[in-house]
Amino acid sequence: MKIDLDRYKLFENQKYTISKLPNQGLCNINYIAKTFSKSYLVREFRLPNIDRNFEFRVQKKAYLKGLAPKPIVLDLEQNIMITEFTKGEHSFTLKKTKLKQLANIIRKLHKIKISTKTHNHKKDFSLKDKKAQKILLKLKKYKKELTLNHHDLNPKNIFFGEKVKLIDWEFARLNDKYFDLATISVEFNLKRKDELYFLKLYFHRKKFDIHKLNLYKNLYKELYNVWYKNHQN
Repeated sequence: MKIDLDRYKLFENQKYTISKLPNQGLCNINYIAKTFSKSYLVREFRLPNIDRNFEFRVQKKAYLKGLAPKPIVLDLEQNIMITEFTKGEHSFTLKKTKLKQLANIIRKLHKIKISTKTHNHKKDFSLKDKKAQKILLKLKKYKKELTLNHHDLNPKNIFFGEKVKLIDWEFARLNDKYFDLATISVEFNLKRKDELYFLKLYFHRKKFDIHKLNLYKNLYKELYNVWYKNHQN
């Protein structure tokens, strides 16, 4: 599909170029659009059944908190979103400086207030997923600490630069804060000492529940396996 950028004021009476980015994700086709003075990210959506209006609203709130690139255009007719282009680097290992940055960013994210339904993990798994069902049963014993979760904090969705920016908000959900924390631990393969350092920074040295974290880590691994299998299919 050819994307028509001429319809937007951003590109009105301006020369611009648009090209695919060399590194693509699984959920979107990503382009960079350049005018004389600015660059923009153009995301063409690939996944159906995502509430893009909610995604746009969440990213706008995150932008106002300094956590995300500014969302500028949502065009459901062309199935795209245009945002500011983010510069930075992806890190696949986290030393103390970046752990501290990330802990502070996630604390800010989890303070964002937004009205939406709570994510139901039961819908993520079938009854045949016995391991996931056992984890969910154990999690029932814990009080839910609901916050807005990014829900997809893998290294490719986190840019480290002068500031940390989070991208790709399509899976943002209201969920227990431990889900995002578990995601970081799993995705960055944190050693125990780094995990404890990260948690102390996030909770400001208040008490935290390592057993609850471990359950969410196991749940995330099961969810990843299901999601990846379905995506490949």
